[in-house]
Amino acid sequence: MLQVDQAPAHTSSAIRWQEFIIPLFQPASAPELNPIERLWQLLKKPLKNQLFSSLQTLCVGVARRRHRIQEIFDQLILE
Repeated sequence: MLQVDQAPAHTSSAIRWQEFIIPLFQPASAPELNPIERLWQLLKKPLKNQLFSSLQTLCVGVARRRHRIQEIFDQLILE
């Protein structure tokens, strides 16, 4: 079995699956089936909805976000 998403390239009738490969198509919208989507949710939650008054504060914010992302990764490793 080969689990694939429903991208047009994966669902094309032009694909000729070998007889020993059984495609298992994910539902059209199923982020819970893609492990990286869970990681993105963990990363985005504490970082979203931030506003910056200038380019300078944005650049300072980048360094802080990078540090915060590292903290999130460190916490994931501990958990």
